[in-house]
Amino acid sequence: MSSISTSSSNTDISLYIPTIKNSYSVDRVMNLFWKHGLGKVDRIDFVPIMKTFNDAEPIACTQFKRAFIYIDTRTAWHPDIIKSIDENRPYKIYPNKDETFGHLRDTKEYWLILKNNSPVPYATTTLNVHQLENNLTLLEARLAEMEAQFTEREAQIAEREALITEKEAQIAEREAQFAELESELAVKSALVTELEAVNTRLSEFNRNTLVEDNNTDENTEEMTEDIKAYNFVNSLDNVLHMMKHEHNEYNGYIESEEVDYDDHYEEYSRSDRFNEDEDEDNLDKDEERCDYCLIIRKKIVLYNWRYCGANLCEDCANLFIKNNEA
Repeated sequence: MSSISTSSSNTDISLYIPTIKNSYSVDRVMNLFWKHGLGKVDRIDFVPIMKTFNDAEPIACTQFKRAFIYIDTRTAWHPDIIKSIDENRPYKIYPNKDETFGHLRDTKEYWLILKNNSPVPYATTTLNVHQLENNLTLLEARLAEMEAQFTEREAQIAEREALITEKEAQIAEREAQFAELESELAVKSALVTELEAVNTRLSEFNRNTLVEDNNTDENTEEMTEDIKAYNFVNSLDNVLHMMKHEHNEYNGYIESEEVDYDDHYEEYSRSDRFNEDEDEDNLDKDEERCDYCLIIRKKIVLYNWRYCGANLCEDCANLFIKNNEA
């Protein structure tokens, strides 16, 4: 090879050897570079080659390592190395090919020399190696502490996210309950509307009934008596009173007499019907009383009525018959 050119301007270029045996020391690499005329080496940084097996923690290779080589600024690299770097191709050498001693000679081993794209600048510190080692230990401890804090922060964030998810689920559940309540309210509102409509129809029916009663030819006193009797017969207490009577209490019913039936199978004796020929003065003396309207000295026209065994006046009998026909 040609001699070293000291006039080269590429003294700031750092070289990189991707693979070199772990047995090489800094002095031996410097000696081989000088022996082959490649340049005067000022500094060498060895870096282990890390390998990973089966997703385990990476470990350093026991056979090979990397080398970053820096030249003495008073010299320059061999022109062939500079040419290879300019052409973006590796420079290949056989470091032990021409060894004098046979046990050191190796014609197969070679180095690939590349440009170092990430050179580490020279340190300007006045600290010795022990101080640097201590600082490195402190930095590693600080890094471990920061990693622990980062892990704790991640756990807190995960916990908050879980709480947020739980709150969202609760909100969704409450929204579902609110929707269910709205649905129930809508059903109840519809029921209220329907009941109001029924109430309105009942009110109209009652008004129509009163109008029909007002259109009759009876006088005002008779209408008043009819209304009292109607209210008495249709009141809840008196209806319950009628329901208490059993069939075996229908005494006074004459089965031997001829019986008439209305459209709803209401039956009563012909002798219990209206007797227009009877003298009202004699009725006053007997002081008969209707069992429902409880008015004394009223003409009894229906005796021992089959549904309750009661004696009814003409007004109450008409009301019962009218209600059953309705």
